[in-house]
This record gives sequence, structure tokens and C-alpha cells, in this order.
Amino acid sequence: MRSDIGHTTRPVIRFGGIVLAGGRSSRMGRPKAWLPVGDRTMLATVAGAVAEGLRGAGSRLATAPQPAGPIVIVGAPGQDLPPAGLPVLRVDDDVEGEGPLRGLAAGLGALTGKADAAYVSSCDVPLLKPAFVARMIALLGDADIAVPLVDDRHHPLAAVYRIGVLETVRDLLARNQRRPFFLFERRPTRVVTATDLLAADPGLDSLRNFNTPEEYDRLLAGGGASSGAGAAAAGSAATSVVFEFYGVARLRSGRERIEVGPAATTLGAALTALERACPSLSGTVLEAGRLGRHFRLSLNGGQFVSAPDQPLAAGDTLVVLSAEVGG
Repeated sequence: MRSDIGHTTRPVIRFGGIVLAGGRSSRMGRPKAWLPVGDRTMLATVAGAVAEGLRGAGSRLATAPQPAGPIVIVGAPGQDLPPAGLPVLRVDDDVEGEGPLRGLAAGLGALTGKADAAYVSSCDVPLLKPAFVARMIALLGDADIAVPLVDDRHHPLAAVYRIGVLETVRDLLARNQRRPFFLFERRPTRVVTATDLLAADPGLDSLRNFNTPEEYDRLLAGGGASSGAGAAAAGSAATSVVFEFYGVARLRSGRERIEVGPAATTLGAALTALERACPSLSGTVLEAGRLGRHFRLSLNGGQFVSAPDQPLAAGDTLVVLSAEVGG
């Protein structure tokens, strides 16, 4: 495995998502996919976060906002699953109970010809942030796999896989080598550190699985997140967005990016929060809570926005450019 793979020499054009929902939920005592989280099930919450993250990642490479790529829900044979809340393709594991590598094979197989790479998630991470999904996709670079290594543990169900690894996955299953680490050893893998992810998810709550009734109760009580995201997952209106700086804006701010919130639901609110968080931008990049006349804002790497009432969603990225660069 390598942690220094970074330059994109094989650009990914089509992104998909895979959500594995075929686990037995033995520690929870009831199917986790069906558990309510706010006004949705846990499965629908995770699928929605993956879809939003895919839209954010796709828009970075396009000139206009992009729709979410195809999403596959992988279940066990005959398993009853709740609606995902959006269009998905349902497939089943070939063999039940053989772990995530078997589910990965089913998901990658379903996406063959429909996507070039996929973000893969379990269904029990209701605090998953769309910005985390988009960040992981951005970090794939020219590797075949990008996987977080946090607290000395790989997180294979919060990772990005090129569809082309399917042949190796099937070979490992045939050899009864079902640990994802065997796949990381055989394919070029970028190891993603916590530092790489903090801007997208400061509490790394996207990596938190909820496996027991006690953990689920804490989630519902708003205490499941380490950075306040639990309350958001349970139905609050918290919205955080990320500003990325280039040129003069980066020189003035002294940083590459900053996350502002938790109430940045419109562009005007986000700019006001940015001016409070980064006062060095006042008078040049920012003027009385508005963007300076010599600068432009790109939403998720696509359309340029300027209206104060422009709505924003959690995980949106606003790129600050000099006007002459933005065109």
C-alpha cells in the first residue's frame, strides 16, 4: 500500500455508490437498515448522504451541477429492506454471511459499465457527511483504492474503489481470503489519514458505526456524534459549508480552506460566518458580509453564485477565485 499516491493520471468521470445492508445486525437485535433516524430510516439516511456526496464530487469536475451517480444497495438473499428514498439498484450477495468483500463484489458487478469508481459504505453510519464522501473521491488520485486509516484501523466501508478491482476481489473470494486488507495489498491503494479528512468532517463522525441498542439510543438523544453531527442526523437544521481559497484569497487568509457553520443555509449567512471566522479577508475579499467586487464564488466547482439568498446544503464547497480567473 502507498500513502503518497496523489496526482490524477486516470481521471474518474463517473462515480457510483454502494451501500452494504446485508449484515445480520446481531448486536443490535433488530435490522439496522430499518431503524428510524429523524424522519427517515437508517438506510435512507446513509443512501441520501452518499447521493449528495456523489453530486458534490461530480460537480467539481463539471461546468454545471451534476446529478448523483448510480447507487447500488446490496442485501442478503431474500432480505426485506426499506425504501432508500431515491432511485437505487437492489442486488443481493451471491453467498450470505461471508463479509464485506462478498458484498463489495456484488456492488461492483452491478456498477460495471455504469461507473468508473464507487464510494462504498455500510448502512449503519447515519452521521455520514456528504463532504466526507466527496473528499474521499477526490483523494483517489491515480490509485485503485482510497481507504481511511484512522486510530490504527482501516475502514474498508468508507472507501473508494475503482470498478476494475472486481477481478481481484473475485480471486480473493475464490481463495477464501475474505479480509479487505488482502485487497489493499494486491491493488495500488492510497491510505488516507485523519488529517486528510478533518476539513470535510472535523469529528470524523462519518466513520462511526452504530451497532448496539445503547449506541442507537445515544444517537437519538443527540449524543452520538463527537462534533454535533448527531443532532443534525436526528433532524436539526445545522448546515456547515467549506470555503476553498486560491490566489489573493489564500494569501490574505493564510489557509487553503475553512469550514463555517452551523447555520450557513444561504450564501449570505455563509459569507457573514466566513468574515467572523477569518477577519483578515475583510476589506478586500469580503466587504460588509458580501464578496468583494474583484472576486467570484464557484459552488461545488461548477456554477458561479452571488445572490445572498442562494440556498446551500450541508457539505457544499464554495471556491473563492479572483474575478479575472473566474472569467
